[in-house]
Amino acid sequence: EYIPKYVQDHPDTKVPMVMTLHAAGNNIEQAEGLGFPYAGEKANFITVIPSATIPGIWNEPYSKLTPYNDEEFLLKLINNVENHYLINTEKVYMSGISLGATMTADMGILHPEIFAGIDIVAGGPSLNADTVSNMNLT
Repeated sequence: EYIPKYVQDHPDTKVPMVMTLHAAGNNIEQAEGLGFPYAGEKANFITVIPSATIPGIWNEPYSKLTPYNDEEFLLKLINNVENHYLINTEKVYMSGISLGATMTADMGILHPEIFAGIDIVAGGPSLNADTVSNMNLT
């Protein structure tokens, strides 16, 4: 996680959080290169860049790519950050590139109550895309 100086100096101020997910075969450094930590320093938001439970592979819900549940891992991580910092829960965002973008789409589809917005960069189709047709998006 990247905590801007402003957030450190103003611990009683609610701030947004952006979580960024790396591509398949990549790692935290690749996702860091997308620039969110630097933007967060200027715009006063916390950036969280996790590594997949098996390095380089996000296990989409229902995909069985790995024996780990990355959906649960990401939800717990969001909760952990919210428990340690004063996060504006109406301004929680997720972004991802490639397989990280696909995982981001899954998280946005399955947990719209958590995210104010998602950013998908060069992602493949979500395995949960059919879920959208059953959602009330008004």
